[in-house]
Amino acid sequence: MQHSVGYTILFAGVVCVVCAVFVSTSAVSLADLQTANAELDKRRNVLMAAGLADSSEGLREENVNELFEPVKTVVIDLETGEQVPEVDPATYGQQKAKSDPEQSREAPEN
Repeated sequence: MQHSVGYTILFAGVVCVVCAVFVSTSAVSLADLQTANAELDKRRNVLMAAGLADSSEGLREENVNELFEPVKTVVIDLETGEQVPEVDPATYGQQKAKSDPEQSREAPEN
């Protein structure tokens, strides 16, 4: 069965639009799940770095949250080694801080 060039281009365009709508809908609907999984992965990595969990353990979300309960997140001034209580670690933005001259400094030569 032969189709005209116009039909073929129109069909390909409709397929592209349908696929684009499907992909964008999936991305938007999964955004919250991706954010939650990224936070869970950060917590899991902190637990492994602190020696509170082993990478060979198949840690589920419940296990990670249970093990992470005693962990206290704080901001430390790297020059003094002291805790900085006026900075909230939950809202601190490293990328924003590096462009702020008050919060950043140039790294010394190695």
